[in-house]
Amino acid sequence: MRHTGTHNHDKPPPAKMPMASRVEFEKIVKTAPELTPSQLKLGSSTRHPVTSIHPSLHNKDWVSCLRRKILKPTGMNSSMAALVNFQKKISADFIRDEKLSTPDAHIIMQNQDMIELVQLADSPLQTDSVEGFIVDADFEGQINVTFSSAFDCCLQKWVPVCISILFGKTSEHHKAHWSQMFQCCEDDTWKGFLDHFPGNTSDFSDAMRNGFFEAVKAMSKTRFNLSVMDEDIAHACNFAMFTLKDPEAELQETLVLCILTDKMNSTCMLNSSGP
Repeated sequence: MRHTGTHNHDKPPPAKMPMASRVEFEKIVKTAPELTPSQLKLGSSTRHPVTSIHPSLHNKDWVSCLRRKILKPTGMNSSMAALVNFQKKISADFIRDEKLSTPDAHIIMQNQDMIELVQLADSPLQTDSVEGFIVDADFEGQINVTFSSAFDCCLQKWVPVCISILFGKTSEHHKAHWSQMFQCCEDDTWKGFLDHFPGNTSDFSDAMRNGFFEAVKAMSKTRFNLSVMDEDIAHACNFAMFTLKDPEAELQETLVLCILTDKMNSTCMLNSSGP
């Protein structure tokens, strides 16, 4: 169809909803999550219709789409039943440790293939903690997922070797993750552990670093009947400080990286420009 002539109607409204309008819409949906898209559009004596927020909200399908995203955000919804069903499906030990009633509540997942990858690793592991990945409206607090990964030479990529769902961010929570990691090592002496553990690089928060130290001390006591102090662990580790600069924002961020044992010292050189 081709149309020519004078357009005497108003200019069509912008399709993109401003952030302020999105915030107002989200507030209404969260205040009354039981309302359907049609009810949101109609409004009531105590609540103005969402169509007054922005013209695009006249579209019922668009209202429904936005409402669904707010009530069910992207990510992973926590579900104990889903974990149990997954454990049954793979027919192998995957959930290695699970504590929900203790202050260090956690669920740690690691199958035999992941354990063997740790034992075969010849370069340092990489450990990261991700916040906001698991969403659970019934949990008062923040759930973190901590991943330790190893480089798989066959696949030529990094793969997870231990996944921990931590219901908190204390050193005790992180200690549970490291304790499972150290169980992968089969050495019967402290020296053997230092020689064979591949090492780890991580952006250490205070809680993660303290959890790491506490897990090492607990492991050395129970397995080697050896009491080690923080300074002993620090002596066996290489710490490197990096200052990362954002040329646009002119911000600086300092990362503390730790590599257990000194045989892979060269891996500290993450940036060729170097500190």
